[in-house]
Amino acid sequence: METPHVSTSDSDIPPEIPEYSGYDELKTALLSLIEQHTMVQTLRLTDYSGNVDQDVRRVVREVMKAPIAAFAVSNISYQSAQILSYYEIQFDISYRRQAQEMDSIREIGSREELSAYLREKMAQFSPTILFSLSDYSKDYAFAELFSQIYYENPELAYGAAVPTVQFFPETGAQRIVEMTVRYGQLADTLHAKSATATEEAQIILDAYSGSLLTVNRIQYFHDTLVSTVTPDRDSAPRLESGELTQKGDPFTVYGALIKKNAVSEGFALAFQQLCMLSDIDCMVVCGKRDGIPYYWNLVLYRGKWSHVDCYESALHPEEPYRGFGLTDEALSETHSWDTTRYPASDSSLLREMLSLDFPTHETEAEQ
Repeated sequence: METPHVSTSDSDIPPEIPEYSGYDELKTALLSLIEQHTMVQTLRLTDYSGNVDQDVRRVVREVMKAPIAAFAVSNISYQSAQILSYYEIQFDISYRRQAQEMDSIREIGSREELSAYLREKMAQFSPTILFSLSDYSKDYAFAELFSQIYYENPELAYGAAVPTVQFFPETGAQRIVEMTVRYGQLADTLHAKSATATEEAQIILDAYSGSLLTVNRIQYFHDTLVSTVTPDRDSAPRLESGELTQKGDPFTVYGALIKKNAVSEGFALAFQQLCMLSDIDCMVVCGKRDGIPYYWNLVLYRGKWSHVDCYESALHPEEPYRGFGLTDEALSETHSWDTTRYPASDSSLLREMLSLDFPTHETEAEQ
């Protein structure tokens, strides 16, 4: 009688145990297990001349200081057994992070690359930004870089608080960095508001039918905001005092252009977006007035920077150009800012041009 042949499927074959013979190999193997989010794995040590228990403990201590382990692992335990001439070590790894989080870590090689990556994540209104550095230094200045991108891109400036930053590990050149950004609303809501505000800014630009002179377009953007947006006098002091815990619509372009109600920050971001759509160089200035954060613009006209404070003009309808085309000297009577961070303004040409009669077109040299 013949015995029937029973085939063995791949799932019935015990997995091959990987073999290592040196300390560095063992350390590399354990790091690889963590990178793959492996929870339980047996490794084999062959031809090992060191003290296995002591060396494994040291490997675990050193690996726990590595960026990926410091970020993702809560504990590594192990059991070792000698079998004839070799040892088998079973590692049991506990994680505090999901595999998806670990896979989302972007390797960053320079400050320029980091700037591009932050902008990418900020455009998604992502509450968590993860990246790894092999050359960490204070020169990266994460919070300052985030703020710079925020105020250079008004379509991204939708109520983000200053991000908190954690390092894994806390020392060394090689680190994983986790930036946590707190937004007041869900990303889908912020995307919709940003898109709506950008559409409205384009409508305002398309409605302009005046002179092609740059000064007239700057004046038009200023006048549109001053005449249609109500200054919000309360939200900024309430935020500074802690009564408000998050920047809402009045601090955004959406608040200014859609809800027609904004603090100085909303005015400044809206003016900046209108200028950017018209290819006019403009920046938001972050300063203070009356002891609380305050925002306005610097705009470039004929190679000279001038201050434009639409919120100030809106507060004083009896002086409709109170905040238009001011120099550093004139503005410093009421405003304060870090003058080393922004270009100097010593020309009142933009303000003086308001009283002139203009031709229909401006020559390239005049712009």
